[in-house]
Amino acid sequence: MAYYKPKPHHVRAVQWNTNNFEEVVDTIDLGKVAVDLHTSSLEIQTEHGISIAVKTDWIVQHLDGEILFFTDDLFRETYEVEHDIRT
Repeated sequence: MAYYKPKPHHVRAVQWNTNNFEEVVDTIDLGKVAVDLHTSSLEIQTEHGISIAVKTDWIVQHLDGEILFFTDDLFRETYEVEHDIRT
């Protein structure tokens, strides 16, 4: 038996905080996107249908365009900052 680890790959990611709609749209190549004003959730049309990001969720886009959603805990377990373009 052998143990395996994921190959390193680069993604673009942004954490939804309910006040950064512009940053989300600028960071992730999104198609249809809407904010639900009652729940402050972000509704994003993906290739698998509509996905919902709630406050503190991370929206991740792989280089092939696939968009995934992660809770904050899972994102921090899976990814680390390579470089931050905001700094």
